[in-house]
Amino acid sequence: MFSKLHERLGTAGLIIAVIALVAALAGTAFAAAGLNGKQKKEVKKIAKKFAGKRGPAGPAGPAGQAGAKGDAGAKGATGPEGSRGPEGPQGKQGEPGPLVSTVPSGKTLKGFWGTTGTKTAEGGELYLEAVSYPFPLASAPQVVLVFPGGEAAVVAEPGNPLPSFLMSEEEVEAACPGSAAEPGAAVGNACVFVADAESMEFAISAISHVATSAFGFDIPVFVTGTDNGVRGFINGAWAVKAP
Repeated sequence: MFSKLHERLGTAGLIIAVIALVAALAGTAFAAAGLNGKQKKEVKKIAKKFAGKRGPAGPAGPAGQAGAKGDAGAKGATGPEGSRGPEGPQGKQGEPGPLVSTVPSGKTLKGFWGTTGTKTAEGGELYLEAVSYPFPLASAPQVVLVFPGGEAAVVAEPGNPLPSFLMSEEEVEAACPGSAAEPGAAVGNACVFVADAESMEFAISAISHVATSAFGFDIPVFVTGTDNGVRGFINGAWAVKAP
């Protein structure tokens, strides 16, 4: 009988009909006080027996569309500069640099030279300006005194008191390329250039006084003034290319 009622009324309708039946049986007691404990249990028991099983979950609803991307915000102000970090530890001391015992062949040393003098004798007073290399050469070079303008030069060879001459710009350039501003030398030559002079010049007649060695050389000069007491000066640059 309950099955037929369930088919006709459904679960909810059947529960309502049962409640109405219990109320009719209880009479005025239900109207005054509602269902008692026993009646409530009976109703729940009947409802549970005829309740249908839980149906499957429904499909998920469509996802909402994403909103439009907003504009980029304004760039924030630069923050304050951070404090200076702690000083790092001191590094290890490096190896000492090599000391040159002799200048390697083909390497060039350069320097400045100059002297002053006063004429105190007839024919001029001889002066020798000494040049010392910061590093020695393996052997002595020949000294080439380049006259201002670079058109000629006089050569003093080691151990030879007699000079030789270069009488063209091409010969001078081959032996001593450059000038007092940028001195240069061919291999085995120590070239001397004049930058500025007043009442002094190279003393060609004193070329035999030139001492040339692996450690340096001499430059012979004299005062050219006509009167005693005339004071002159001469200076320039030198370059030597190790033999």
